Amino acid sequence: PTYLYYNPYDTVQTVCFVPAEKSQVDLYDTLTHEYLVRNIDEEGCFDILANSSRLLVVLPSGSEIENKDGTYMVDNKIVAYKQLNIR
Repeated sequence: PTYLYYNPYDTVQTVCFVPAEKSQVDLYDTLTHEYLVRNIDEEGCFDILANSSRLLVVLPSGSEIENKDGTYMVDNKIVAYKQLNIR
């Protein structure tokens, strides 16, 4: 699953995520290409900067992202793409 979180406030906000299933998961932000929380099974919290957003993909715990020419993959499934700089 993929979730978009947006913080419209002028201050950092903390969000807590509860997985739908009772298995350990990792939260990966496809905008920053970083793991926010790993090995959560009940609740994992993360910050969203002021006036910013996070696009999270829920991955099985321990998943490793592989970058193949700008395509980010887990077990040969596309998770994200390299962002283009458009002017």
